[in-house]
Amino acid sequence: MLVYFSAENFRSIKEPIELDMRAAPKLRRLAHHTRKPISKNKLKLLKTALIYGANASGKSNILKAMNVAQNLIIDSQTSVDILKTQKFSLVDKIEKNSSFYFEFIIGKTHLTYGFEISDERVIEEELGVYDDKGDNLILVFKRTFNNVSNEYVIESESDKILSDDKNAFNEFKILCKYTPKDQLLLNKSSDWDDSSDLKAIGSCTLAAKTFFQHFLVIIFPTTSYGGLPKDLNDLDNSGNYLSIFNKFDTGVDSIIHNSIPIERFDLDVIDEIKKKISESGGGALKLTVKHEEYIAWFKGGDIIISSLQAVHKIKGVEDKIFNLKDESDGTIRLLDLLPTLRNSDELTSTTFVIDEFDRSLHPNLSRSIIENFIDCENENNNQLIVTTHQSELLDSKLLRRDEIWFVQKEWDQSSKLYSLDDYSERFDKDIQKAYLSGKYGAVPVLSESESHGN
Repeated sequence: MLVYFSAENFRSIKEPIELDMRAAPKLRRLAHHTRKPISKNKLKLLKTALIYGANASGKSNILKAMNVAQNLIIDSQTSVDILKTQKFSLVDKIEKNSSFYFEFIIGKTHLTYGFEISDERVIEEELGVYDDKGDNLILVFKRTFNNVSNEYVIESESDKILSDDKNAFNEFKILCKYTPKDQLLLNKSSDWDDSSDLKAIGSCTLAAKTFFQHFLVIIFPTTSYGGLPKDLNDLDNSGNYLSIFNKFDTGVDSIIHNSIPIERFDLDVIDEIKKKISESGGGALKLTVKHEEYIAWFKGGDIIISSLQAVHKIKGVEDKIFNLKDESDGTIRLLDLLPTLRNSDELTSTTFVIDEFDRSLHPNLSRSIIENFIDCENENNNQLIVTTHQSELLDSKLLRRDEIWFVQKEWDQSSKLYSLDDYSERFDKDIQKAYLSGKYGAVPVLSESESHGN
């Protein structure tokens, strides 16, 4: 579960923005919207956060900041070069470096991880782990670039982390020495996960990297079919997948896959497909070949390529089968959101982050998704963080104050993030009306002629 995220000097983010998923301590309403992921720890986290703001206010940039940081952590081909053209420069270019910071829980391990980077190198990187009660933060490692020596200084509370203080820490420093200056140490942590001397520190780095690789799911408007099972034959067994479409009245009774002979594809195309599936973790992957969309996955070591089709059953009429790409935008969007909609125990403790959550969805459907996620009968620790324009969701019967966030575009075009809880509104306040009237900011500022439709 995500506890906290901050970012600085990225796209429209000039000064640090902070998204805090910790439940407000004095807020007692809708207590079932919170989770306590570690029994010995007093920490209570929110299951949802909805982020509002005018167009071009920077809502998406907050999610893109998470995504860029995630790529730097898990993608071995990504270096700090990715940020050269993505620093704040809307009004005046600032001299600060870009920085990103996460606090999160995976399993029963409470970790913190952050880094600062320039155009050329990692300036500082730090991983910490809390004790069981969450009272004391132990430094797993800190890597800081020294301008004088032109080398990295490595620190660690080795007596608390490493199995053999002297030998293990020396081995750790050697591994750090060979990490490229333009890449994160955590990115290269698999090099020591299996080291006997570094078993303790390796467990922390492995847990951190696993969170970013598997338990932080970011869905953008262009993200497709994120909820497909690893083996598409699972679709034939209906279950959760088909019940979702029936529940939301899409008219789709089932989804089938039509196998495509692999001989139809060139060998170099097949090799590229295999590479992409392996890099994605082995699950079903959407791809485009010669302007046609396909789904590919591994089965028993072999590659299977299919096209997805939707089946419509109409009484008294033969079943109608359409290629999925020919379905409505709303139906396709639901398929994109399948991981969130399923919200099952097998996905426990996953943080879903969705940009333009309400795209192509009816307001009643959006509300139903939020309600189902919060009130899910599975007592999991999944989280849902979304950007949206749907003011209908601004309802104190649906959401707590601390679950509602706003992004305001400032005079210098930078983005400011703040919570409705900052206003301490009464629970019976019509927050939708107050928001649309501009009380909380984060709404478009229209000229007089535009406001009158001229």
